Amino acid sequence: MALQLGALRDALIAAGSTPDKANLAAEEVAAYENRLTQLTTLAQVMLAILVLLLGSQAGLWLKLADLSGQLATMNTQLVALTHANDAGH
Repeated sequence: MALQLGALRDALIAAGSTPDKANLAAEEVAAYENRLTQLTTLAQVMLAILVLLLGSQAGLWLKLADLSGQLATMNTQLVALTHANDAGH
C-alpha cells in the first residue's frame, strides 16, 4: 500500500466517498506533501550552501584587500628608494 494520510482517508469516507476513491485521494495528497517536503529540504540545503559561499567570498575579499594594502606599501617604499637613488646620482 502506498503512503497515505489516514485522517484524510477516514474523513473522505465519513463524508460519503467510497474507500477506493478515499484511498486514491489520500495517496495523492500524501505524495504531494512528500514532494513539497523534498523541495523544502532542497531549498534549505541550497540556502546553507549559499551562506557558506558568501562567507568564503567575504574571506577572500578581506585577503585581497590585505594584499592590496601590502602592495601599496611596497610601491610607496619602491618609489622612495627610487627617488633616493636618483638623488644620489
